[in-house]
Amino acid sequence: MKNKNNIYIIFIIISIFTLNVSLFSQDLDNPLNPIKTRNAKLHDVGVTLGFGQNYANGEHRVLCDACIFDGGVAFGTTLGLFYEREANSWFWYGILLRYDNLGIESKYIDNQLLKAVESDQQFIVPIEQKAVLDLSYLNFTPYVSFRLAKWFRINTGLNVGVNINSNLKHTETPISNTVQDPTTGDIYELEVTNPDPNRTGAERYTFMDEELPEIVSPYLTFYSNFAFPIEFENESKLIPSVGFDFPLGNISNYGNNFNIGTWRLYLSYSYPLITRGKDKKEVE
Repeated sequence: MKNKNNIYIIFIIISIFTLNVSLFSQDLDNPLNPIKTRNAKLHDVGVTLGFGQNYANGEHRVLCDACIFDGGVAFGTTLGLFYEREANSWFWYGILLRYDNLGIESKYIDNQLLKAVESDQQFIVPIEQKAVLDLSYLNFTPYVSFRLAKWFRINTGLNVGVNINSNLKHTETPISNTVQDPTTGDIYELEVTNPDPNRTGAERYTFMDEELPEIVSPYLTFYSNFAFPIEFENESKLIPSVGFDFPLGNISNYGNNFNIGTWRLYLSYSYPLITRGKDKKEVE
């Protein structure tokens, strides 16, 4: 039911965004006076694609009292649409709608006592504890844009993220299936069994594979973006940029001060709904 409601939310938002773009572009086909067009406030719409890193702060828990995961990183992607409007020559404002993957992976090594196969001997062996968190968010970012130069701008805003999917998987795997007796030098195979070998393999335990508990939604971050636009003849722009989302709270209370921030390398394309044309100085 949660996923169905999220689909409705996404559909409504995209519909509103499309309607606004349509309304702002209706007058473009009218035979407007060139002076009126030149004095009109500019509007741009565009798409953006980002790749970068998700990084976790604080500690997060799993369904294991002795297992605490600290930090974590993973590759992240972003896909978005934006609309922005001119206030004056150096100040614009807009809205950014993004789909973000905020997954992370964290792991550590601990030591456990395992029995050797066909032997009464036991050995302390290293075990890898790994938590893989998959999170998907629909982000709404109202922002302001400071056009400090024709080739450089800074965008900042408050981002509100709505969770649309989450999954946390905790696994435990021996670093090696054999161990050498430090006294005799004999090699022993370790006795590793799995309560669910059909799902995870004979040599790995899966302790948890379910939704992240106590998730916080909406999730607030501070959005910043440093852009270097390249303008074409039709006043559309190709915009490489680097962006950051800094957490303003916990992403889940299933841990201690647990949040996720991101950095992204973006490539965006914007198209003007109103064009101003070349200035008189440029024509001369």
